[in-house]
Amino acid sequence: MIKKASVSIFIFIIASFIVLIYQKLQFEKLDGLISPYKLQSNEVVVSPLTIDQIFRRDHENMDNTITLIATGDVMLGRVVNQKSIASNNFNWPFEKTSDLLKSVDITLVNLEGPITNDCKPTGSGMVFCADKRTIGGLAHSGIDIANIANNHIGNYGEKGEENTKGVLKIAHDINIAKENASVVVVSFHWGVEYKDQPTKRQEALAHLAVDSGADLIIGNHPHWYQPIEVYKNKVIVYSHGNFIFDQMWSQRTREGVVGKYTFSGSNLVDVEFVPVVIENFGQPRLATEEEKNKILTHMEEESKKLEKSL
Repeated sequence: MIKKASVSIFIFIIASFIVLIYQKLQFEKLDGLISPYKLQSNEVVVSPLTIDQIFRRDHENMDNTITLIATGDVMLGRVVNQKSIASNNFNWPFEKTSDLLKSVDITLVNLEGPITNDCKPTGSGMVFCADKRTIGGLAHSGIDIANIANNHIGNYGEKGEENTKGVLKIAHDINIAKENASVVVVSFHWGVEYKDQPTKRQEALAHLAVDSGADLIIGNHPHWYQPIEVYKNKVIVYSHGNFIFDQMWSQRTREGVVGKYTFSGSNLVDVEFVPVVIENFGQPRLATEEEKNKILTHMEEESKKLEKSL
């Protein structure tokens, strides 16, 4: 069921060393702040979420809710960019997952590297960029927010960074207090690559964010999915792994989870992880039942291991 048309003014604050604001489910620039959407009645009342509840396999749709999707890292450069240009199809990376991305109210991705007018195609290297036509693929696939606060945004200098901000048409560096929004979601680009567990510094930073008023913490960067934590009844997701990336050299870098976060009013009432597997150097598909169980079981085990260590 397509939900996006049902929401017009629900605001999330996304902070990852910059702040992004979402408006109207489109890549539109804010002309001014609007009042946050708040569910005034019929809110879903549930007990605080636990790790066992989150990793259960049966998740039901709820009425009077707003659902946010957050994916793993999205890197549209290198081989992904080459394939999109060669096929003249900038929807290609999203073709097998766009129905999922469009099925909720708000979809957020962590965009690794700028979208710029002068991106020279290359299949290797650590300097990422994507063809300007990539924005069509993002919009067509239901992406509402692209977080560009990461270690690759400056790969093409200030020009590349400014081009990306202009293309995505997002307002940034806006500091909105918790009382001005229904939900505060903090998105961190953090951690150590290719590790199963977060660092102590990440744990401390996540706890500080919750203590400061965050309702949900979501993370990316390690290229592996990592544990979740429930701290003071707030959910912390340390990493979703990869979503679109050309790292085909290991099974773990080909795997990730799409997080579905459902709110009733300001309360997070359900979390569901949808595992994906990357094929063909940059095109994720939904995991098979066997792959899904393997990924979710491992993620749950690592989450309980983290819980015991705290």
